[in-house]
Amino acid sequence: MLAPLPSGLLATVESHLTALGTSFGEWVGYSLLAAYIMLWVWAGMVWAWRALRKSWTDRDGASRGEAARHKPTGDSSGLKPSDSVETLPKEVRSPASPRAPVAELRVWETVDALVHDHQPEMIAISLQSGSNGNCFYVQSNGTGVLVDAGISGHQAQQRLARFGIDIRSVRGVLISHEHRDHVECAGIYHRKFGLPVFMTRRTLIAAKKLVRLGPFRDVQFFHPGEKLEIGDLVIETLPTPHDVVEGVAFVISNGKKRLGVLTDLGHPFEQLGAVLRSLDAVFLESNYDPDMLRRGHYPPDLKARIAGPRGHLSNRESAELLSLVGAGRLRWACLAHLSGENNDPGLALATHRRVVPPSLLIAVASRHEALGLLEV
Repeated sequence: MLAPLPSGLLATVESHLTALGTSFGEWVGYSLLAAYIMLWVWAGMVWAWRALRKSWTDRDGASRGEAARHKPTGDSSGLKPSDSVETLPKEVRSPASPRAPVAELRVWETVDALVHDHQPEMIAISLQSGSNGNCFYVQSNGTGVLVDAGISGHQAQQRLARFGIDIRSVRGVLISHEHRDHVECAGIYHRKFGLPVFMTRRTLIAAKKLVRLGPFRDVQFFHPGEKLEIGDLVIETLPTPHDVVEGVAFVISNGKKRLGVLTDLGHPFEQLGAVLRSLDAVFLESNYDPDMLRRGHYPPDLKARIAGPRGHLSNRESAELLSLVGAGRLRWACLAHLSGENNDPGLALATHRRVVPPSLLIAVASRHEALGLLEV
């Protein structure tokens, strides 16, 4: 049988164990606190990086864009390279509110107000257009479609309701390409409102790598250059040289009227002139002012991408296109997809007004709200 430990030794051991337990507990507590703080710091850094990355990629539709060669500087539009906000007279600069739409043509507040006046062949609404989100509505003979889904479902629903249109009556959503400002909310439109979505198969695959679209039950695939029929509307899909896997622009017709939704075009490619001459009205890209882009804070590779042959049309390129088309069949042009950093609504309008025939009316789509109901 073992002899009992001396009482003094037992007391010493107990005191050391107590001290060790206290020190270990404190060490564990401080370690957990430090780990908790480091986790929050890491989460904050990740959030800041994602926000910064989104700010660069969203502006001017720059999602995964590639740096491209600069376009030739030759310009037959009659505009001087120095034309910028600062050099324009006050009367042609932006309105006091940067969100105020600019328009020379009549806009209607509701479908009922227009129908009460007369029966239109076709109507169109820019619900929003810019590098922060794009969505257009086109309707003829009771058949309505949306072009692109770059604004939230709530925004699309509320803005259509303002004109007396139920979003659930829309017959389809046409997607031009996979950049976030054109496709981000397509899944919401599809699942929440039951709208079928039309896009190319390659666009869907590419879009799923860029944004969280969620599941789709009804996607109607098409090939660029193919014609679609939705109710009374015939939609022509025009391949574009924008820096995406399979970008398209759209011409929507009811057999009498033809409307173009032509944004994210890359450069003024050969077919554009003939397409514009065939239209009654057009939403046409006028993304940036060259001087504002040159002096802006974008990194050189992003500036090269925007101004390159797979980027966007400038104010001068858009104005030159419309001046060459002249005032034939085309009744109005609504300038669309303006950059928030490298353009100005008043400047875009003034640039076009200098070279476009007075009989061709011009509007500028808002980056933040619906412009109004336009008759084609």
